Amino acid sequence: MARNLQSHSFTRKRRARFYWTLALVIIIVVSWLCALSSLTRLNAFAVTDIKVFGADADITGTLLSAAEQTIAGDYLGLFRRDSTLIYPKSGIVAAVKSASLRVLDVSVSRAGFHGLIISVSEKAPATIVCTSLPDFNGNALVFDDSSSCYLADNTGLIFEAMPVDSASSSTLSSAPSVVPAHDIYYAPDLSGVPSSNNPVGSYATSTAEFAELRSFYDGARTLGINPDGLLIKDGGEYELYASTTVIYFNDTRSVSVELNNLAAFWTNMSATARSNGKPVPSFDYIDLRYGNNVIYKQNK
Repeated sequence: MARNLQSHSFTRKRRARFYWTLALVIIIVVSWLCALSSLTRLNAFAVTDIKVFGADADITGTLLSAAEQTIAGDYLGLFRRDSTLIYPKSGIVAAVKSASLRVLDVSVSRAGFHGLIISVSEKAPATIVCTSLPDFNGNALVFDDSSSCYLADNTGLIFEAMPVDSASSSTLSSAPSVVPAHDIYYAPDLSGVPSSNNPVGSYATSTAEFAELRSFYDGARTLGINPDGLLIKDGGEYELYASTTVIYFNDTRSVSVELNNLAAFWTNMSATARSNGKPVPSFDYIDLRYGNNVIYKQNK
């Protein structure tokens, strides 16, 4: 019987010790939280100055506002978000990236006790996407209305309106410097977006399709064809313009297969011309839509 009383007494003491330990831990944690909360609320660590570097002036204000909104308020009502001790770094990065499609990368660092520095790198345009149909002067493609054209990244995402050139009309060879520096894609049926609406934030086409078209464009350039622009039509039909030549192809088969057929055709025609001491012939059109049979018409 004495053994049972001793066991009960030992159990009660152990339970009491556990509760006292738990209470002590809770008191310590709460004390630390209160101390940290008070520390973050000190004006000595308040964010009072945010600087944005690397962004164009027209979007700097938007990016700054996004950052300021991110650090407004508290964490759980206890900790100020605008403290340089615990400011939401990843949240600022995400907010600034979301504020403009032109932003490629963001980094945030602390500057002293009161400042934050946001360094931004903007996207370099990979292509130009126009929501209009291509315009021609005779058989030559011209670029005379940049108001319907936009800058896009390598996925086909349109992120900025193209600067409007002051010239009323110009061929590609004499267009503004931005024009020949990038491939031009005409997408009049741009992802179902009416031409009257702003297509910024839309894609020229699916990313996978755009990658294939860029590959075809680059492949033609490698052959020495030097494309001026590419039209994306309904039903997976495409037209590539190069000087006075139109190259027709589609997505009935792999675009890479059609590029291989173009390469074989162009290489053969070039070799034949050279062997006869003649220049490479000029074509009115080259049609790659009929399997391995390349249909073409030479310019007279």
